[in-house]
Amino acid sequence: MGRPLPTGLGLALDEERIEPALLASLESRLGSAARIRRVKGTILQRRTLRYELEHEGPGPRARTFLIGKVYESVAAGTRGFDALRWLNEHVSPGSGCLAVPRAVAYLPDFALLLMEEAGGRSLHRMLKEESARPEHLRLFARALLELHGLPHAFGAPFTLDDHLAVRCAGLTGALQAAFPELARPIERILASTRRAESGELAPACTVAHGDYHPGQAHLDGERVWLVDIDPLHQGNPGYDLAMALFSLKRLEATPEDARRIAPLRAAFCATYFERVEPRRAERLPLDVALIYLKRACKRFRWQDEDGWQDAVRRQIGLAQRCVDWLEEARPCRTAAEAIELCQRVPGPGA
Repeated sequence: MGRPLPTGLGLALDEERIEPALLASLESRLGSAARIRRVKGTILQRRTLRYELEHEGPGPRARTFLIGKVYESVAAGTRGFDALRWLNEHVSPGSGCLAVPRAVAYLPDFALLLMEEAGGRSLHRMLKEESARPEHLRLFARALLELHGLPHAFGAPFTLDDHLAVRCAGLTGALQAAFPELARPIERILASTRRAESGELAPACTVAHGDYHPGQAHLDGERVWLVDIDPLHQGNPGYDLAMALFSLKRLEATPEDARRIAPLRAAFCATYFERVEPRRAERLPLDVALIYLKRACKRFRWQDEDGWQDAVRRQIGLAQRCVDWLEEARPCRTAAEAIELCQRVPGPGA
């Protein structure tokens, strides 16, 4: 059993069929007289491809590289294309550290988004290879602040109900039915998050990534390329903060890892809370609980890993710990108190 690949993946790798579509998408850049001599498509991840095009025209022979992303449906691909184009319009190159690849075209016949290749190296890879330094995590935080600081709105606000419908795939009820012992813990998590939708813990509403972790950031000097734009929305910036901290915590598999990651996480938090009100950290336990709930629903949905049932129970247990953490936490009045709270993200759970 495995998670299905997009049905259009084979079509996007069919060089004979994709070649004319690639050439048409590049005509404004290469000119109508250009010809493609060779196309080579390589799978980078499950549905992300890298195209190498060798082309010729009036000038010397040249090569162009494009990244392609294959979607499950035309509608999903259209939304991803629209999100990327929106960021292209609103992120000014050179105005800060944040950068996004330029959208090239969307090919609905292939459900394929084409974009320029991001520069730099994945921060996740740097962390795994132990080459990441505090200055890299400071850049990671600055890019997030720039995203949250965009002055324009991207669509309607993404709500808690949207989180349950989209990120949890509408499976919380089915999960409670399949695991009766988890029904009350899940209900407690949902009740706590619903109470927080108003009052002091109500989330802010900014442009947010929705899945902000080190694998989505490529570092290139003083520039941070943000990739995988699909989840972009108008919503809770605290969830992005929670995702970043959760992802760093997952790298702490051993005490040695924890000692190595601690100063990196501290650099990220210190940079973030230089410009953000400390009170934003107060809902961090709830946002981490929602991440664990999402991951439990994801495992329940696919059921493609050994021991997935135990993983579901473990993740709901960690989400419960987050609710306990919320009830124990003190108000954050200073950046130091916010950073201290950020150190308590429970994990690794998945």
